[in-house]
Amino acid sequence: MLKPDMPSGVFKLDDVARITVLDLSKMSETDKGKKRGRRKRKKGGGQRVERGEGGGGRRRRRRRRRRRRRKKKKKKEEKEEEEEEEEEEEEEEEEEEEEEEEEEEEEEEEEEEEEEEEEEAEEEEEEEEEEEEEEGGKGEL
Repeated sequence: MLKPDMPSGVFKLDDVARITVLDLSKMSETDKGKKRGRRKRKKGGGQRVERGEGGGGRRRRRRRRRRRRRKKKKKKEEKEEEEEEEEEEEEEEEEEEEEEEEEEEEEEEEEEEEEEEEEEAEEEEEEEEEEEEEEGGKGEL
């Protein structure tokens, strides 16, 4: 390929073409395209997308996915907090209701005791009156 009468670095046109062909034969298909200064042509056009319609690049998609996950997680935590608050409120209401019921029961018991005491007092008065009448009746005889 190199001819002795020519200085190194100087080639004839056909020699250069032959060198590149030999070099490229050892390379893969994609490398050949790069070495020639143009990209390897893709087969099939596929569907063209207008500007602004695209789904974005990998970074953009990952960022969106992360944002969605964070938002979902935050929403879930807020929902759990609300449920916990509701449960606490329900428990407090139940406790209040139980306390009210206990107070009502105590009041009823007190009323019953008062009524019993009144009845006993009335019975005692009646007995005393009867005894007085009996004594009074004996005195007359």
